[in-house]
Amino acid sequence: MSSLDDDVHASRGNRAGPASTLGERGWRHPVDAAPSPRGTTANERKPTNAHRKSVVIYEPEATGHQMEYVRYLVQTMRLHLAGTPILLLTTAEAARHPNCQRLMEDFADILGLRIAPLPEKSHWFFKTAGAFYDRQWRHAQALKGGLEGIRPETISFVLLPHLEAVGLIQAYLYPEIFLGLPWACIAIAVRFHHRACGIAGPSLRGDRMQKWLFRRVIQNPELSSTLAILSCGRC
Repeated sequence: MSSLDDDVHASRGNRAGPASTLGERGWRHPVDAAPSPRGTTANERKPTNAHRKSVVIYEPEATGHQMEYVRYLVQTMRLHLAGTPILLLTTAEAARHPNCQRLMEDFADILGLRIAPLPEKSHWFFKTAGAFYDRQWRHAQALKGGLEGIRPETISFVLLPHLEAVGLIQAYLYPEIFLGLPWACIAIAVRFHHRACGIAGPSLRGDRMQKWLFRRVIQNPELSSTLAILSCGRC
């Protein structure tokens, strides 16, 4: 068992709680009909099967590989979760990007689009800490606002292809951004366990804090599963 798995199981103890790998616990699609989401704007689109509860994928950026990750997820859902409506929750800026527009065109039959409203003002502390932390706070608040706009009773699951979009700090300080809905995430920048897993490299200054935050985030009872991707740090 890896160091990351040790941390997951140590934090969970003997209680029922979050899983350590994506899909370990899984989830069942509800069969009961749910109210359709609110009316969409010109930049939004409902999936054609919107009478069923939706899986929401939150990806607030589109300038790099983000939408390709979403593409892989939607392709897999099409194969294994036939009939499940999928909503891409993103920012207005990302929705205008060609990467996002191509994604929406390619999956027009199953993928709907909703816009997550970014806060008009920054949080003074995270703005002072730097642009990176300010952006994560803004994305975290946009997630909460976006889910509220869709309405939680119409959502069955929330998926973050990049946990770093909101970050461990925001997931720990503001667990309410998920509105009590079950969620899962893929963590790309979690690195504190690398040396224990045999990846050569120096210990970084923030590793202890990252480990502390990670162990607390995975105790969130709504977190269904977490997948950490091992990387060399230069990818």
